[in-house]
Amino acid sequence: MKTTNKNNGMRERGEQFRTEIQLAEDLALLCEKRKIGWSYRRIGAHINSIRDYELDHVIYYRQYMAFVSPVLKQAAADKDELINIQLSEIEELKTEALNSWYESKGEKLITTTKNVSDEEIEEVKKEWEEVGNVSYLTLYEKLMVRESKLLGLDAPTKQEVTGADGKDLFNFEIVPASRYVRESKNTD
Repeated sequence: MKTTNKNNGMRERGEQFRTEIQLAEDLALLCEKRKIGWSYRRIGAHINSIRDYELDHVIYYRQYMAFVSPVLKQAAADKDELINIQLSEIEELKTEALNSWYESKGEKLITTTKNVSDEEIEEVKKEWEEVGNVSYLTLYEKLMVRESKLLGLDAPTKQEVTGADGKDLFNFEIVPASRYVRESKNTD
């Protein structure tokens, strides 16, 4: 691919190259278009038309994957770290919620006196345990649900029913009704 301009993004041997700024701009455009679901062929055609390139879509795919691959690895590591941080924060909040609930509870003692006779006084003591502030228990329950979601404890388990040989127990074949009707007429 030769051009008439001496320095129009061409190497001496005739291969196209891009500057670092162009690579960064192309990568930004590439990421933007991938977010909205464009294919690499469409992205390649779009960038090629803007920049007057003749690059294959595979080059854009490799550029995107070279950029995204380390980012995805780092994101997976960061995700695990974030989950651990959130779990420790949830544990602290659960402890605080329970402690606050225990403090809101308490035994109550009421003492009353009755005059049974002129000289005799009877004391009546009544004790009970107060339930405490229920909002702390509600918070605790919400924290438990969040913790279960983070740990994946509430995820549904996939169950497959197979025979002893590991194959499906039932083998279904979908047969058109017209074929069934023809076969039943032939058997009569």
